Amino acid sequence: LGIALAHDNVTRRLGVTGVLIIDVEEGSAAAEAGLRGTRQDRQGRLILGDIIVAVDDQPVQSVDELLDLMGEYSVGDTVRVTFVRDGERQTVEATLQ
Repeated sequence: LGIALAHDNVTRRLGVTGVLIIDVEEGSAAAEAGLRGTRQDRQGRLILGDIIVAVDDQPVQSVDELLDLMGEYSVGDTVRVTFVRDGERQTVEATLQ
């Protein structure tokens, strides 16, 4: 997908269920799907990135679960990524590169 993920310890400390996106590579499948990484606002406050909670309706709660699940797909496959942004659940499609 072209993303950097937060370690599971970080998400647990934040009380997050799912996998927190830290960074999205420019031009990646994740970027093209509109997924967002963690960033800072103009006042320097941290804004959490999207939190992946499912891929093709299969829940993910850890980085290992997400990586295992993504290992089942190949380049060119399209997956539905369900994530939470600003407290709202959303789903996008991403074609793996």
